[in-house]
Amino acid sequence: MRAGIKKWGGRILLFFLGLILAFSVLEILSRIFWARLSELENVSSISFVTRDDYEKREPPKFFWLGQIGNIREFSIEISRNSLGFHDTEHTWKKPKGTFRIVILGDSFTEAIQVALENTFPKIIEEELNKRMGFPVEVISLGRSGAGTKKSLDILMETGLRFQPDLVLMQFLSNDLIDNSPKLNREKKDQEERRKKYIPSLGEAYRRFLWIKSSRFNQLVALKMARIYQGLEVAKFSGQDKYGFTHLSMLIFAEEYSDLWDKPWRTTQRFILQTAELSKDNNAEFVLISFPGMWRLGSLKEMNRRIKTVSREALNYHWDFNKTDRILRDFCDKKRILFLSLLPEFRESYRKSHQRLHFAYDMHLNEWGHRVAASAILKYLFEKKLIPDRVN
Repeated sequence: MRAGIKKWGGRILLFFLGLILAFSVLEILSRIFWARLSELENVSSISFVTRDDYEKREPPKFFWLGQIGNIREFSIEISRNSLGFHDTEHTWKKPKGTFRIVILGDSFTEAIQVALENTFPKIIEEELNKRMGFPVEVISLGRSGAGTKKSLDILMETGLRFQPDLVLMQFLSNDLIDNSPKLNREKKDQEERRKKYIPSLGEAYRRFLWIKSSRFNQLVALKMARIYQGLEVAKFSGQDKYGFTHLSMLIFAEEYSDLWDKPWRTTQRFILQTAELSKDNNAEFVLISFPGMWRLGSLKEMNRRIKTVSREALNYHWDFNKTDRILRDFCDKKRILFLSLLPEFRESYRKSHQRLHFAYDMHLNEWGHRVAASAILKYLFEKKLIPDRVN
């Protein structure tokens, strides 16, 4: 009897020792192959960023944190200038012999996820000052949530006072929603319904995170959270007329409804007004379309990403070139210079498979800013928008 108990006790002990060994091996492998957050999860549809003190201008510095659970994507101290922009100070009066570029845009231009010196406006400024025989100032007037209408207002109220020689306007597909009061209401209503019925990724993640310090558990928790969230979306998708497919995704649906007609006309009108205002004030104008993370990679990869957002999304056909094609046709007709960064971003991602966006915040990371700056500089020189000398 005692021998049997001892035998079974030994087996149980070996079993638990085997489990500990297996877990240890998985933990080591997880730390080796998934050492960075961006490699833990292929895609995310929700931003987990705290905005403490974001709207405060005093004190001028605040911490900007992006994380899910205890996995931190970035943590950075940010300062704004006296005008409230993520930039250095600039005098209103343009110094003699200086070439000035004003950049308008939303949170992609504001870029509070990375240090100022790593933002695409500052990279452009640094490179131009190295190459040219005269000083170049790049003035960033990016503001989170700014659509093309808000960018136009900022140019009128602030940008033109800097006497720019060149105005660049950054466009992101969600500008269509930002420019439309109706779509803005629809977006907020959808977000409220989603909060009511669908657990956030963070909530679902914490449900499966049992050992906070374990990288293997973090990886499993993220995967399980995705599955759980997807099941909940499928269960309650009938509570939303779009099946909880984000409006920002439906911009790329081939089957366009009348819902988008007015936002497109409004957006194009604001772009044209910004271009005309720039030229009336002796500044060249370029519209630059930035791609979101959903639009990179192969069609297979993009379909997999869409599936993680909502199973209802599989009922649509998708065209991720659509917005740039519409913008290019419009700009050609109105003789507006237009640059799409989508080809450069896709090529960079295809060659290196290095992320250009933060996985959870979905804004450009340092590499994305560098690729954007390189493509913009190449375009400016090709179009001879940077003079050989400045009087």
